[in-house]
Amino acid sequence: MNRDEAIAELCQFLEEQGGEVEEITPAKLRDRALFIEDRERPDCIIFMLERHHGIMGASYKPGYGMTAFVTYWPVYAFDRQTRTLNEIRRAKLDEVTIDYDHFAAEDCNLSFELSPIGNGRWKYHESCYGEGGIVSGQKGLERVASRMVDGLDFTGHVDMLSDYCGKAEAAEHARRLAEAYEKKAQEQARWAWKHAQEESDLP
Repeated sequence: MNRDEAIAELCQFLEEQGGEVEEITPAKLRDRALFIEDRERPDCIIFMLERHHGIMGASYKPGYGMTAFVTYWPVYAFDRQTRTLNEIRRAKLDEVTIDYDHFAAEDCNLSFELSPIGNGRWKYHESCYGEGGIVSGQKGLERVASRMVDGLDFTGHVDMLSDYCGKAEAAEHARRLAEAYEKKAQEQARWAWKHAQEESDLP
């Protein structure tokens, strides 16, 4: 049986089941399926399918990429006699992909209000953390922003990610996430400072 014949038979089975089984669709079969010869299962069509699922709160929306997901490669067996489809193994280790900057941009939302109090000093209030104080320049506000996100605990992410990629790689993902959060927090501090300066220059 060649690839086209295998896909045709599987698509017929999916149609019988209402269009998809285990979120496997005809389009996914045509685009991603890799068929495997298995002499121990002569009555089965064996195929591997690249699949993805969101992690850390990320979910798939048509037309948009996920900010954090796991890629995995299940191997399925379609029994042509019993007309059943089952996952029989995983072809290789899962892979974790995280768009660190995008993830931080969606989750890090510092909001500063600044007002001048004289002698080059500015009073600030950050609404997310409810923290206030006094800074004397943009760099000072950036340091405040960095300190706020520096206390974020990524332990839960490490524990969850280690189920897919091991402790060492999970810890590296957490480190890079922390860097992305600090970068985003500093960007937000710079924007707030620039906006405050523009406002203070108005007549």
